[in-house]
Amino acid sequence: MLINSTRGLSVCIVLAVFSITFRTNAGEPTLRKMPSQQMPSSATAVEAAGTGLQVLPQLVTPETAKYLGFDTASEATVAKVDTESPWKEFVVDAGELKSTFLMNSVEPLLTETSNIIFPITVNEQVKSSLTVTKTHNGWKTTAWGSPNLIRGLTRNKTSATSFLVSIPQFNLYFVGNHNADGKLTLTSIKAVPQFKFEKDKTLLATEVFAILRIAMESMKPVEPGKARKPG
Repeated sequence: MLINSTRGLSVCIVLAVFSITFRTNAGEPTLRKMPSQQMPSSATAVEAAGTGLQVLPQLVTPETAKYLGFDTASEATVAKVDTESPWKEFVVDAGELKSTFLMNSVEPLLTETSNIIFPITVNEQVKSSLTVTKTHNGWKTTAWGSPNLIRGLTRNKTSATSFLVSIPQFNLYFVGNHNADGKLTLTSIKAVPQFKFEKDKTLLATEVFAILRIAMESMKPVEPGKARKPG
């Protein structure tokens, strides 16, 4: 289902201050709401995505359009959210790799987050994305943008069950799938020369984690909350 930014939900939202942050994986901007911004809660993720789309034309200006993945600000008025192509996000704590015997199942290393990412399209072309997050009182849109991330995910999607796997300590993002043998595979959405990860190349998760395990053992600790630089 596609929800148009100028139709569907009727929402009255008073915009406060937004901040532009950057996903360090691709150095790309993501527009996130400041704590003072109160987005309305929705019963479902799809409803929250529709609400977030209603706000989009107010966020995409001539100054922010390119950063958020649009050619012009006017594209936001005809943009649609593709609610049939959601991306669930799972995270891996790289610190766990040092204590995990990788010949066993790697599935326990994945922790599902409360985030779902939806593509934003213009004329059926993926331009940007919005993220909805499940909170204690419902679903809310919490971020807009990350064009390189959503395009990389879309480019490597092989089934309806494909999902996002992020490794925050290394700023890495992969498309997760299961092969014919039921084994977890990871496809890097960008080249990471330090780890010899090639753009759009698929590896078994055990291979990826083994490489990162070696890196974790050889690297010095970083301050809590700070990501490592490579990805």
